[in-house]
Amino acid sequence: MAEIRALSGPIVQRHFEKVEAERQAVQARVDAERAKKAADAEARKAAEADKSQEVKDEEMTDADAPHKAEVEEAGDP
Repeated sequence: MAEIRALSGPIVQRHFEKVEAERQAVQARVDAERAKKAADAEARKAAEADKSQEVKDEEMTDADAPHKAEVEEAGDP
């Protein structure tokens, strides 16, 4: 029995190393996909921020109207 275990030891070790290498390859693929999704999400957020910034800039053009009202109120007293 001990002889069989001694002979099977290197075979079992190679099998475990193969399984571990496959697991690491799958994990690397999963990590790459997560990184890509995170980069896409970050790019999408940046694009939305730029778009909302453009909208805010357009709203600032209307800011002149209330300013004129303040000037008129200051002239009344």
